[in-house]
This record gives sequence, structure tokens and C-alpha cells, in this order.
Amino acid sequence: MQEKLMSHIGLSFPSNFSDQIIERYRNELFVDKLNLQIRKVPFGGPYASMGWTLPTLIGVYILKPYFEEFLKGMAKDHYEILKNWLKKVSLETRCIEIVSLNAEKSENKLDNSNSQSKVFSIQSQTNLGQPIKFLFDERFSSESWNIGINNALDLLASNFANGKTDELTIEIKNNNLEKTIYARLKNEKGEWEFLDSKKLVNKI
Repeated sequence: MQEKLMSHIGLSFPSNFSDQIIERYRNELFVDKLNLQIRKVPFGGPYASMGWTLPTLIGVYILKPYFEEFLKGMAKDHYEILKNWLKKVSLETRCIEIVSLNAEKSENKLDNSNSQSKVFSIQSQTNLGQPIKFLFDERFSSESWNIGINNALDLLASNFANGKTDELTIEIKNNNLEKTIYARLKNEKGEWEFLDSKKLVNKI
């Protein structure tokens, strides 16, 4: 997704995903001046087999320019549109089932009992550009996912607004998270737990 760093939001779908559904998703999310990038990518082979990468069928990428530039012009209008759209799409993905294979030689491969959604995830960046991926546990209800989506976006918005004193910055510091951050829902209240890749594998 490097080519999307100048975009506000990026969406990725598998190459065989319905064009009609993709167009509907685009129309529901798009507003004037939103730089929305959509791409289809192969889902299978080595990419899907590496369990430690936690690939998902549908990827939503909310990038730095969305918080730094776009919301300043659109205020809170599109912020609420985005929240509601994410809730709708996450609900629709819960009826999709896929088969995920683990790489036999991967040191960080996940157990087949891993309950994180293989269909839906949200990826973003902190105000310092640190990647963060929000994972959704299928053991929790759709309402928990909805609350988690609200909390995730509020954490990100606060991170860009308040700099060094916000909750996400404090969590990163307290947990010594220096590379990619993995956030997973830890309860039905939609609260997030922040981990590095090694701690994530041990947790799930």
C-alpha cells in the first residue's frame, strides 16, 4: 500500500471480488475532494499462507493525510460517514467464510484456532507514521465491533489532535511498541489491546 501514502483512504479487495459491490462501497464512502484509492490484489498463494501477516480479504487503509488534511476541511461530516460505513461493511463481512493456510516454516505462524477475522481489518498510521492494524475477533458480537470501530477512530483522531498526551501515544510508550502495532478487541465493551507481532501471536 505504499503508493497510497498520498491518498486519504485506500481499499483493497481480492481480484475476484464483485465489481458491483466495490462500486457500491465506493459510492457510499466517497465525497467531494476525498482521495479514495481502490485496488484489487491476488488473495491466495504465499500471501494467504503466511499466517503471521494476518492478511484479510477486505482491507481498509485510513492514512495520515485523512486526519492531517482532509478532516480539517470537512470537519466532522465525513468522520461520521466513515464510522457508519465501516460498521456497515464489517457487518456484511461476517457472513463471508474463507480458508486460511499457515506457512509450515514460519516461526510466527498462527494457530488454526485463531479467531481474528480473516475478512475485515482496518489499517492506519499514527501521527508519527507508525503502522497500526485493528483486528476484529469473531467471538465478539457485531455491537462490540461497532463500539470498537468508534473507539479506534476516536483514538486515531485524538492522536493527531493532541500529539504526545493522547491515549494511543501513552499505550505505545507503555508497551514499548516500536514497529507495527497490532490492536485487538479484548472484550465485549469494544476496548482495544495494543501489541507487537510476538505478543500478538502468543495472545491468539
